[in-house]
Amino acid sequence: MRFGGLHLAGLVLTLGVAACSHDVGVVDAPAEADVVEHSAFADGALERAVRTAINRPVGELSAEELSALTGLHAVAVGVGSLSGLERLTGLRELFLARNEIDDLTPLAGLTDLRVLDLSGNGLADAEPLTELSRLTHLNLDANRITDLSPLSGMRRLRVLALDDNQVRRLDPILSLPSLESVELSGNPLRDTEQLLRLTAGGARVTFHVPAIAFEDPQVEDAIRRALGNHVGDLTPDLLRQVTVLRLSSSVRSLQGMERLEELEQLTVTGTPRNSFAVDLTPISGLLSLRSLAIISRGIVDLSPLRNLRLLQLLNLSNNRITDLDPLSGMLFLRELNLTGNAVANLAPLRGLTNMEALLVSKNQIDNLFTLNRMFRLRVLRFSANGVSNLLPLLPLTSLEELDFSDNEVESLQPLIGLSQLTRLFAEQNQISDLTPVARLTSLIRLRLTGNLVTDLAPLFGLSRLRSALMRDNPLSDEAIAEQVPALDELGISVTF
Repeated sequence: MRFGGLHLAGLVLTLGVAACSHDVGVVDAPAEADVVEHSAFADGALERAVRTAINRPVGELSAEELSALTGLHAVAVGVGSLSGLERLTGLRELFLARNEIDDLTPLAGLTDLRVLDLSGNGLADAEPLTELSRLTHLNLDANRITDLSPLSGMRRLRVLALDDNQVRRLDPILSLPSLESVELSGNPLRDTEQLLRLTAGGARVTFHVPAIAFEDPQVEDAIRRALGNHVGDLTPDLLRQVTVLRLSSSVRSLQGMERLEELEQLTVTGTPRNSFAVDLTPISGLLSLRSLAIISRGIVDLSPLRNLRLLQLLNLSNNRITDLDPLSGMLFLRELNLTGNAVANLAPLRGLTNMEALLVSKNQIDNLFTLNRMFRLRVLRFSANGVSNLLPLLPLTSLEELDFSDNEVESLQPLIGLSQLTRLFAEQNQISDLTPVARLTSLIRLRLTGNLVTDLAPLFGLSRLRSALMRDNPLSDEAIAEQVPALDELGISVTF
């Protein structure tokens, strides 16, 4: 809806509001003025409109002149600040559509206003309008308004335009007694029954939900499948029903996914040879997400994920990530997979003490001291890194599976307290002494290919051990001739 000037809506005309370009005391601001002084208002475009309206392009603007002005038209002239407008206390009609205004504070005292058009400014806060109780026509189309509370006292309001905002609830305007027309199309209304209440009160309500399309048709296809192969228009209500979504490697854009407000699980897969890097910005506000997997998509920047603080499962394997700082606030994270990236520093994970499974194989990590307070860790994999010291693992007594193959470890001594460990994979290191393994009484699987082990005697006390992979170790003659057969008789299969 547009009202004011030569674009006054027909509905407003029927209610007796004349087009402002024909009103006494209202003058349209010209697109350009030959010589217009800029000294009385912070914003030059606003001052030009005011000076044109009172026919004083230069010179001092007296308080009497300003307060006598009853109408002002400054549409699409680049107004950014309304500072100084508070002096126009006699204004009854004000048209400021399609400008760049973000602060309405100067309007708070203009209590004689009857008609106000602020459409197309990108406004998020209407709080300064609270005291404008004499308004009869208010246009807030094409802004970012979410809260209608400032309108709750406008008992004379007859025409309200709110198309294309972010309004979810109509409670503040349901009891306004004078409403005759309300336009609400393009808002994500949660309770459409409130529209019926407005209608029952005598207002004519316009509410149209435009069909939603996605930039990438593959995303739309996946959403339709998630909705049981839905073939009609996609609406906000339908999108809120999507809680689980899987996207294939052919997806190139996530644009539009910000509308999936109730999404809890999202998987975006790729392949090393056939994948397209995607911008994660569209999912940055999906605060209902609990599980997120973005695999082999060339991701470098994790900053769009910073606010997804309720995530519990996060798989970012096979990307190009170096900086983990955006993950530092994800205190509910239980499982994190960073396999196949370029991470060297795990420090941002220090506070994630609810972690139960951490997979950081194939990175550039050389120390684990950040992990020494992750007491709930059950699974830890950091193969193919540069770690030599296992001392930080000493307090992690809940560990059940540990894989540090292809590192630079020489001693297993820090593992002696890991009594719940069932799987130990330490291939391609520099381990020679298995004595600490004798304390790992829950061990079932052991892999030590490519180390320096000569003696298998420490394995004899491990009653639950079922297999030991010992290829490419310099086993002694005694180990081969006597220990291996003896272990086999105990049910422990040794491969060498």
